[in-house]
Amino acid sequence: MAVAAGVGVFGYGATLCIDEACCITESVTRMPTQVKLLAELAELLNQRLPVPIERYFTEDFRLDDAGAGTMLTGHAGAKAMIDHILALAPDVHYQMLDTVEAADRVAVRWRVTGTKTTGLFDVAMMAIYRFAKGRIAEDWGVWSGKPWQTC
Repeated sequence: MAVAAGVGVFGYGATLCIDEACCITESVTRMPTQVKLLAELAELLNQRLPVPIERYFTEDFRLDDAGAGTMLTGHAGAKAMIDHILALAPDVHYQMLDTVEAADRVAVRWRVTGTKTTGLFDVAMMAIYRFAKGRIAEDWGVWSGKPWQTC
């Protein structure tokens, strides 16, 4: 029995051969573009550049911010979310610390920093995103509510 694994043009694959006549090839499609899309979106926010809502969010987008009790939907909801993020501070900055990807979902641990009139803030946020056709369809996010701890 032999196992071979490799990266192809369209994703990762593995072939299991019991003998030369009997081989099974398993192809696993990876979508690193989901994490890249979130990184692109964060960079637009960090630079305070316009966000083309239709490129990043589905028409039936849903934001469920359990910590704030907020539910926003559709492109109008995505726009309201972006406006809220930009209103946090004139220098708001999103830093992607960790990502975990499975199927159509990506979990992200974010560090969010900025300067308000009351001073600096530095907080942690966890979010899980569901993607559909390469765009964000759902966003479940929770803020830590506590300052970021550095050791």
